Amino acid sequence: MKTTVLLLLSLSGFMHNAISQTATPVNIDFKNKSITMPGAKTMKKTKSVYFIIDSIATGTYKISINKKDSIISVGNPPALFGLLSFADGFNTLLSGLTAYNVPNLEKMVSTVTSSQPSRGIASESFNKSFSQKKVTKQVDECAQMDAIDIKILQDDMRKYLMDFHFSFRDQVIKTASRLNASVAIQPDPVNDSARFRLATFNIIDDRLQLEQDLEAHFNDYYNNILSSKKYKLVINCGYLRAADSMLTSYKKGFNAFLNVFDSAFNEAKMVALYKEITKPKPPAFIRTFPYLLTADITNLDIEVIGIDPSKTPQNYAASIQINKYPDRLWGFSTGVYVGGLFNRNYSILTNTAPNNTVPGKVDTLNYSIVENTPDNKMEAGINALMHIGTYFKESNWGIAFTFGPALSLEKNPKPRIILGLSAVSGRTNKLMFSTGWMGGSITSLTSAYNTTDTYNPAPTNITTDRFKGQWFFSSGYGIFGK
Repeated sequence: MKTTVLLLLSLSGFMHNAISQTATPVNIDFKNKSITMPGAKTMKKTKSVYFIIDSIATGTYKISINKKDSIISVGNPPALFGLLSFADGFNTLLSGLTAYNVPNLEKMVSTVTSSQPSRGIASESFNKSFSQKKVTKQVDECAQMDAIDIKILQDDMRKYLMDFHFSFRDQVIKTASRLNASVAIQPDPVNDSARFRLATFNIIDDRLQLEQDLEAHFNDYYNNILSSKKYKLVINCGYLRAADSMLTSYKKGFNAFLNVFDSAFNEAKMVALYKEITKPKPPAFIRTFPYLLTADITNLDIEVIGIDPSKTPQNYAASIQINKYPDRLWGFSTGVYVGGLFNRNYSILTNTAPNNTVPGKVDTLNYSIVENTPDNKMEAGINALMHIGTYFKESNWGIAFTFGPALSLEKNPKPRIILGLSAVSGRTNKLMFSTGWMGGSITSLTSAYNTTDTYNPAPTNITTDRFKGQWFFSSGYGIFGK
């Protein structure tokens, strides 16, 4: 029993190796968009094929055969090197700064007056007096030197935030995006590792330094306005209150953005990226699973598609014909021919002699048969031929055995049969040059007569149709075949 099991295992292993050895690669150069097919001898032994796509960024593309994924993933995980959108929500912060306009005093006063609640007709004079006092008080407060100083302070802070916004964008966001993009598209551990490590540290340092500078400016700003007198002016003066709200909103929005940025670009993730790019560089090719060939000719639609189209917009598609017998030749053609068959034409000649007793009279002695000289000892016609053969060593020239029917072009057309050999030029558009033997019925003298004897009475029905064979030459064009 044990011996039987070992024999079965050995046999199955042998069969597995035999099958696996028949898998043949088809190479696609992704950079040059070229396909290299196996040779004819290799294809005759092939039971399955797999595709190797060279010169491609691994981990960012997949291959599809007949709309079905077939990929052995090699290289870096695509999610690890995805392009990160660091600027989400950042640019919206700028709108608050650029849209800010200090409202004029008259508009502010009108707004305060109209905002007071109505007390009815009986209290109209009270309302008017109350509103006037409120407006006068606010106008007086907004006109104080302290209010003007606060406005100057707020304008300076706003200008600083504008400069800070673009500095953070250029030094941190854009730099981080470019760094990750360069690694995601084509990581190079030899040249990228040291540069990537240094650039990461610089980005993190710049991010911390810019945040510290921003906090310091806000601390100075709030220290200047949070004294009891100035804070009261900010609360009571509308345009100061609006400006302070705008500055505070930017600070809150920026802090919220930092939380998003730090989750996408932080030391832990950068260390993971650094470890990946310092690994030995993966082979720059994709290998598919094998595809079993179930017919002599198999048509496959190959698509190389980016896993994320926004990062890999360049795709490639091709229809590939896998031919197990690429040098096998067969086809059907139509053409014209010329051949050695032709109809023979005969006449009956009356032989006479002068009458010895009656002058001017002639006597019929007997009859003979003569062959008329033909105008052309060849005939022409059309044919429809089948060709079976082979090409020469993967070239465009081949030789084939040829057979098929033909029809002579004459007053009374006659059918012909053709057997011969063909020289074939071309694999898609085939030209066939054929020669060999052609057989068919021709008009000939019957066996009862000849051209040497004389006959009396005159012979009748001197011709008959006989099957003869002769040479032919034909040229034609392949209608279909392989």
